[in-house]
Amino acid sequence: MNKKKILLLSFATVPLLSPIVVSAASNNDPNNKKPELDPNFGEFESEAKKTISSTIEDGLKAIINYLQVQQQRLLENKELEFKLKIQQLIYLKNLETFLTKNKEEIQKDPNKYGIYLNTPLILGKEKNHDLQDIDYEGDLFKSIKTGKTDPLDYKKAILPKGSVKEVAKDQLNTVKKDKYYQFLKKYKSDFLKEVNKLFFNEKDVLNIDKDVELIRDKNGVFSTTLPKGFKSWDEYFISKFKVRITKFDLKQNQETNEDEQKEEKNPDSLPDLKPLVDGDKTSHLTKEQEKNLIQSLPLLVPFISSNNLPSSLSQIKSQFDSLDASKRQELFYFNNPINTRYKYSVFSFDISGNDIINLKVHISDNINPKLERTYLIEKYTPSQDKYFNLLKETEIKSISEIFKPLYKGLGLDEKLDYNKLRNGYLRKALLAMIDSALQMSFKADKDSYSAISNKILQKYWVKLQGDKTNTKKQLEEFSKTIRYTFFSYLNSLVVNNIYFWTTIAKAYNLVQLQFSEALKFNEKFIKTNLAEIKGNENVLRELFLLNKQLNYKFTALISQRDFNQEKWYSDYLELLSGIKHNFDLLSNLASNISIKANKEEKENFNKAYLEAVNVLNKNYLEQKKIIKKLGTSFIVISLIIIITNIIIFALLKNLKLKKKVIIINSVILAIALLILIIGGLLFI
Repeated sequence: MNKKKILLLSFATVPLLSPIVVSAASNNDPNNKKPELDPNFGEFESEAKKTISSTIEDGLKAIINYLQVQQQRLLENKELEFKLKIQQLIYLKNLETFLTKNKEEIQKDPNKYGIYLNTPLILGKEKNHDLQDIDYEGDLFKSIKTGKTDPLDYKKAILPKGSVKEVAKDQLNTVKKDKYYQFLKKYKSDFLKEVNKLFFNEKDVLNIDKDVELIRDKNGVFSTTLPKGFKSWDEYFISKFKVRITKFDLKQNQETNEDEQKEEKNPDSLPDLKPLVDGDKTSHLTKEQEKNLIQSLPLLVPFISSNNLPSSLSQIKSQFDSLDASKRQELFYFNNPINTRYKYSVFSFDISGNDIINLKVHISDNINPKLERTYLIEKYTPSQDKYFNLLKETEIKSISEIFKPLYKGLGLDEKLDYNKLRNGYLRKALLAMIDSALQMSFKADKDSYSAISNKILQKYWVKLQGDKTNTKKQLEEFSKTIRYTFFSYLNSLVVNNIYFWTTIAKAYNLVQLQFSEALKFNEKFIKTNLAEIKGNENVLRELFLLNKQLNYKFTALISQRDFNQEKWYSDYLELLSGIKHNFDLLSNLASNISIKANKEEKENFNKAYLEAVNVLNKNYLEQKKIIKKLGTSFIVISLIIIITNIIIFALLKNLKLKKKVIIINSVILAIALLILIIGGLLFI
């Protein structure tokens, strides 16, 4: 098989996701000094055991007291239906008896009773721990620190349905004394705060006649049969609280991976940006949401930049080691044209023949650089073909040029600071679009975008090999083909049961409803502020109605598939940005802030008012132009029909035929007029 055939076959297996990922979620800078154990590590284990013991002891006292109080409340409740009261009382009493009877044994051997408080011991005992992703009872816990042996490996804790996936082995325990003691204090405090709901949940209460049978002894005391499917009440209780306590510990473990340092204020992300619409409590991403976003990113492999080919891997390695950190990244590129908030960088790698091995990739958040993630790829074989990489770079750039103007239309740059949207609906819509586009682009089956684009890339690789003098033209053709193909997949993509392009339109409709409410609630502020600048109340009302009309037009455009995709997308972006611009104006004009005593607010309000007047005037002039065009078209059609009638009348002598012609022409004129009116309404 010749070289060309071998290369073509290799395109089908170009890795889009990392083939062997063995490490993730590390926040260490490789340029820092070598990590080491805390010199006081030897005393950590005894502190861990003390904390676990006191946590269980205090927790049992708290939950037993809580169960007794709940029973007394039920007894005093005269309104609760007998059956509900008796089944709750029996359950609470049985649980209290179980915990009281076994209190000392639980403290001696908590694992025997389903209580796995592992994290304090893992951090306090294990000099080297492993990292595992643990899927347990519907929740995925990422990069959990685990010990090497039972019970700290969590294998028994997550029985019977839990599963683990190895992320990394033998990670040095670098926890420092002050941080560890803070963690122990927080761990115990959090446990005691949650202890009641960890041990008891109303959903655990068994229903009489369904889950258990009510029985009454000779002394008249009520009890129930054993829970169905369980050998004892003890077994049933343990099965319930074990899940919740294990999840508590896993969550605490997961949180130890998070950066505890206070995040520095970034000038590109203003936490004090006011919501687009007053009262929107979901306008900003929470810290937890930001952390979840970076954890959900695909683990990509780097490609070698075409500018550095046909250099050998050993030459690229030599270059990488000799360059400073910023210049090193020019040697590689990543297939990340959509979710541009995140930057992928190569930290280090080694070479083995034609393979890159031990490749460390770092992901950082462009808005919050403190949020970062590192993963390791054991081995992968990159393409060293210059034309393949040239085409791949072109593909990525082509897709990027679809999304850049979309983000710009919403008032964002490539860093994607979602907080600048200042609205929960818009943020959720954009995140959903980005997520679905990513899934679509990385999906791997025979009809997927990935498969089709691979075939297109193969086709143009052959062309470039055959005609190396016309590279620029071939790349331009390839770019257009890729762009058209990607658009085609986006057009049929469904996001949360609606089409991809409709997602923002739906969010816009919800924002419009928010403003409708804000205009009512803030009416007094609005009137007072307008009076302060001698403004006209109709301006705000007309701007709101104009945006409502533009929303209808936006939705109508999305449902109209134009053969000219580029023209359609241009119209889409124009409406997208226009509506967002008007929302920004309404945000200033419909707020509940008085501008009278605030010079800056008054200037902003006045500026927004003048811009609103400008928007309305511009729209009025555009309407006049449309009406003028409609009038001209109507006159032209009328003249054509009149001239046609004159000619026909001159040619026809039969009176009946003349009448028929008049009727037909009248119908044609009416239809033409109706079409013009409908067309005018759509474009006004």
